[in-house]
Amino acid sequence: MTSIQIDYNRCMGDGVCAAECPFGLITLGEQGRAHLVPEAEVTCTRCGHCVIFCEQGAISIDGVPVEQLRELPPKFDLDPEMLRLWMSARRSTRTYLNRAVPPAAIERCMEVASYAPSGKNVQPVRWIVFRRPAVRTLVAMCREFLRERNIYLGLVAALDKGQEMLFHGAPALVLAHTVPEAYDPVTDGVIALTYFELAAHAEGLGTCWSGILKYVFQNHEPVRAFINLPEGHTFAGALMVGYPDTRPLHLPQRNPVQAEWR
Repeated sequence: MTSIQIDYNRCMGDGVCAAECPFGLITLGEQGRAHLVPEAEVTCTRCGHCVIFCEQGAISIDGVPVEQLRELPPKFDLDPEMLRLWMSARRSTRTYLNRAVPPAAIERCMEVASYAPSGKNVQPVRWIVFRRPAVRTLVAMCREFLRERNIYLGLVAALDKGQEMLFHGAPALVLAHTVPEAYDPVTDGVIALTYFELAAHAEGLGTCWSGILKYVFQNHEPVRAFINLPEGHTFAGALMVGYPDTRPLHLPQRNPVQAEWR
């Protein structure tokens, strides 16, 4: 249950909180001031919209006053064209420097990812960060699984020769998993990973999605045991993370956008 408090010494009755609440849990009651519907504290998902859009700071959730929240500037000084170019310049990185990623950089990316949307604001994503020794263990375990299954034999041969073509020598691997309460476990996790990837891009880090690890996880008990997700959690996806050894000089060619407007 969520505890929602309204400070009527601050409330001006402008109705912004009522308009922003996605579930209609706030109405304008007596004297035009904010009023909680009876089921508000049970239904509230703690999205915080009633708090962050109130100019008077009249609402708080679970006893956290608005003064403790990070204040946003009235306008972000972002050039739209440069932002579009920067997002388009994100590339999958498969050549990494032999340089460890500071934990603080990964933590900043995970913090950004915590603001990714999720179904009913469950915020279901949890993280596992594998550093170099654990990544090497995963490489060895995945190689043996592929060998046993007689698949991706070219990849297995490269690994046998010391060419790390599975995670491409990335010094870290970040895995997102979601709690059983998630409404759309994989989608919520993938959105968070996408936020993480763009935040990593801003940190000067390169990333690459690892679909093969998810495949091995789903089909190989030793890897599942090594990763050891909590009971009922869903493997959403994984990203290699490290400092790129190369820098793209151009945007690659892309197919024209195909969209139907109705």
